[in-house]
Amino acid sequence: MGRLRVGLMGLGSGGSQLVGSSLCEGLASSARCYLVSVGAARPHRLERFSATYPGVSTYDDLRSMIVECPLDALFIALPPHLRSQYLPLAAERAIPVWALTPPGRSLAEAVETFSAFETAKCPLVVSRWAPATAAQAHLQVTSEKPFRPHFAQGRAMACVPESLDWRGDRSRAGGGALLHLGYPLVDAIVMCMGVPANGYAVAAVISRPTAASYDTEDTASVVCQFGNGAIASIDACWTTAKPCCELTLSGEEKTYSFSSDGVTVTDNACQTTAEVVPVLRNVFATEVETFLAAVAGESEHRPAAQRGHLRALAVIEAAYLSVRTGEAESPASLLELHRLAEIEPIEEEPAV
Repeated sequence: MGRLRVGLMGLGSGGSQLVGSSLCEGLASSARCYLVSVGAARPHRLERFSATYPGVSTYDDLRSMIVECPLDALFIALPPHLRSQYLPLAAERAIPVWALTPPGRSLAEAVETFSAFETAKCPLVVSRWAPATAAQAHLQVTSEKPFRPHFAQGRAMACVPESLDWRGDRSRAGGGALLHLGYPLVDAIVMCMGVPANGYAVAAVISRPTAASYDTEDTASVVCQFGNGAIASIDACWTTAKPCCELTLSGEEKTYSFSSDGVTVTDNACQTTAEVVPVLRNVFATEVETFLAAVAGESEHRPAAQRGHLRALAVIEAAYLSVRTGEAESPASLLELHRLAEIEPIEEEPAV
């Protein structure tokens, strides 16, 4: 197969505005594909895109883009409440899709979406956090025995504008800081440690004087306990002075510290740093190339078994349930409710 014809939906923070880590940049520079069409709801973003990438068809009607433009693959950088309008149409036309996180506003929505693509026998791949991916590749080569964390601690902090826009509307966002900031960390923890037996969470709408204008949490903390006694905690907040996304996993002999700078490995005797695994400047580059290679049939491995994302969503949904009940809640019970207790094994599990 020659170079693939691909389209991109969304030119917001995931599509083109993240300088140095742009999905748009990764697609335009790939030797495996031609970026033939781009869709966005806001005309000024399309005008700005065309000035940088002339010759690519642009659409403000995203349904027309799927129907009219022959595509071998579609990349979606739209918020979940918008992408849910177009994913079923892509599934009907058997167009392989790669999308940003989270995979849905709720576990039920994600189950419905994945089921549509499974019926079409077409891959739907959801992005994963670059530092965790880099660590996986590193450990597959260097680890002599499985790394089994007994403690995980994650922090996802941001400094977003005063107006949260769709992020502040529960009906459109599905959740707040925990879902949209904390999801990559929860996903990485589940990949590394499995599904926790229970989780207890607190959340608040507190960090801004205009809090009354939105109804999603801006601050949240979750503590999870696993069947083997291991513990994980995740903190997320929309409003902090120093944005970050970082995760520490501690095992019997080593501790792994994940951040946007890479993965640092130290021993538990507090000795000098042993290894550093850098993360690529464009955090989407490796994922884009891996997905395109699989779609083109260049890889013997199918795209990652994406139902594994449902485990992470179950943990987050259990956390939101815990906020409402004031009790620890079980992600496994939610998976059973959706008849997902026997999700097929995923290639990345255990992650490290």
